Amino acid sequence: MEKTVSDKFNDFCELIKEQQMPVVFCERFDGSSEIWNFNRHKHDFVELLYFLYGDAEVMLDDEKVDASFYDVIVYPEGMYHTEHLEIDKYQEIICLGVKIDGLELDNIIHFQDADVSLKWLLENIHMEKKSQNPCGDLISYYVKAAALIIARRYLDNEQSGDDIGRIIQYMYDNIADDITVEDIAELIHVSKSYVSRKFKRSTGMTLIEYLRMIRVKMAMTLLVSTKRSVEDIAFTVGYNSPKYFYTAFKKYAGCSPSEFRKNNW
Repeated sequence: MEKTVSDKFNDFCELIKEQQMPVVFCERFDGSSEIWNFNRHKHDFVELLYFLYGDAEVMLDDEKVDASFYDVIVYPEGMYHTEHLEIDKYQEIICLGVKIDGLELDNIIHFQDADVSLKWLLENIHMEKKSQNPCGDLISYYVKAAALIIARRYLDNEQSGDDIGRIIQYMYDNIADDITVEDIAELIHVSKSYVSRKFKRSTGMTLIEYLRMIRVKMAMTLLVSTKRSVEDIAFTVGYNSPKYFYTAFKKYAGCSPSEFRKNNW
């Protein structure tokens, strides 16, 4: 009998329960960093890339994967890969290398960190790792929590056919366009009412609420990583009306775009 998602998750919990899962590489860097390896390469550890800003393309031997804001990519130990950056855009990532004994992955794991829970964990792993007196136990707890979140999302996506992941990726890929519920329903070949219910049940947000959230989050990134005007950024993230953009941004961020830029520049 094939194992259920719950069985697979429990197996992973048992696999890592007694492990230390040492972090053998931990860096935060941008697109200009010399740390990037743009040649085809592999590692003797599990590698995780978290895209804080920007866009990139990952080439495997038989497929291509596009990554953007808040995307997570996990390479299995020993898997060859090549990364390409969009040179006209700002990129920043957190990269972790972790030893996980006994873990067998057939392919990469790729999903979008919708609720940004992994971002908090990875930033704290990096901060603790780079501190003057890093606490190994604290880092281990963070790493295991991140690994469990990744495993849960990977298995849930595997079970659902990754419809939610496809919808979220579609939103990011077409963020400047007028995205409708009809477009999303057609994407996964279901009715508008069905996709609306499924998305709300999976994310806790409506399609429109989620789209508004990622537009504002992308605007936040552009505000602090570029000198583009607020109006230009508004159009880039899909708002034809700067006034509507101001309203949506302030409702989500609690301040105007200009105030956000000033406070975070």
